[in-house]
Amino acid sequence: MKQLALERQTQQIFKIVFINASSSTHLNLEFILYHTFPDAVFDYYTPDSLQNWHDFVWQNYDLVMLEQGVVNDQTLAVLSEMRSMAAYFPVTTMIQTQPSSSAHTCHDAFDLCLSIHETALDLAAKLNITLELIRTLRHYPLRLAGWQLEELLHSSENSLVFLARNAQGEKAAVKRFKFDVSGANKEDIWGFLTSARTLIWFDHVGLAGVRDADVYQNAVYLVMEYVEGTSLRTLLNEKPRPSTQQVLAWFEQITKALGAMHDIDLLHLDLKSSNIMVRPNGQTVLLDFGIEGKLLVETGFLQASEIYCTPFYVSPERIVGEPASVQSDLYALGVLFYEMLVGDKPYKGFPLSAILQQHIFDPIPKLPEVFAHYQPLLDSLMAKSLELRPVSTYEALKLLKACELN
Repeated sequence: MKQLALERQTQQIFKIVFINASSSTHLNLEFILYHTFPDAVFDYYTPDSLQNWHDFVWQNYDLVMLEQGVVNDQTLAVLSEMRSMAAYFPVTTMIQTQPSSSAHTCHDAFDLCLSIHETALDLAAKLNITLELIRTLRHYPLRLAGWQLEELLHSSENSLVFLARNAQGEKAAVKRFKFDVSGANKEDIWGFLTSARTLIWFDHVGLAGVRDADVYQNAVYLVMEYVEGTSLRTLLNEKPRPSTQQVLAWFEQITKALGAMHDIDLLHLDLKSSNIMVRPNGQTVLLDFGIEGKLLVETGFLQASEIYCTPFYVSPERIVGEPASVQSDLYALGVLFYEMLVGDKPYKGFPLSAILQQHIFDPIPKLPEVFAHYQPLLDSLMAKSLELRPVSTYEALKLLKACELN
């Protein structure tokens, strides 16, 4: 079976099989799939042609599509059994031909349920999302009790973020780290997990909640609150730009949330506009909590003196190898403050080294005249020497109020 899995992964031809009760059901889907996967090979079966479901060679296919009419308790039991036994199992999709009120609900045996009445574009989009998810999970396995992974939301050098849903329909963002921790010190892993789990009890309106933290097949994962809304980066790039009053309200919320993190001795380490969501009610929410950098350091994948952040927001002392601190977070807050007011980064360029040099040597940029009364706050937050920056977010908020009075 493992050999079949290897052959399947190295095979270039994409193979799709339809198992349907009526010959007409697959025609529209075949048309959609043909245009989505023009080089695919299609096979067709009916329940009568499958005398024994256990004898069907699932590993020969990349995508299995079953019409709702052939899905019953026996089908579900066989699919669940075969999936749990196989080293490789194709993407399984149930095609709903009846209204949802009378249709089988999606079961663990299926990766996706599609309605035959959906538009071609919707069907193709959902299939592509599911196929991307399954391909990712083959390289980075993850199965969580009580949660169904639905979509890959983000992939970075060190981690993946999935959208998950439980039986009650609640959403969660699941972060699965790519690096293997089997060789890391067990005490370090346990220490990180214990630290991450304490955040389950930490509730703050401006911080995304943590629900769980554990290890699956030598990979650390976190189950976190799924924040509905729009990234701050997206909102700052909209035309027309948000009002100054709105931007300042967001900045105050962000600063208070960052202060709440600092109060429990946690640094963010990667504060930036794309790591901040704005809920529909206007409340900002900080994502990530600096957890990724903390894990990399505590498990030995990164030295404490190494830079782990976005170049546009990194403080001068971090560039030269000094450890992260509250003041390095406040420097990033200053960069964010400039970005929120002006709509651009204070330092930019190419290559990367040019941006880092600017952080160290270039003068702090001047705000446009309309925002000049906020220059003292920007100068304080982005001071080249960390000793000249505010000692806390609370001091930064006092400076903000003082600037507003001028």
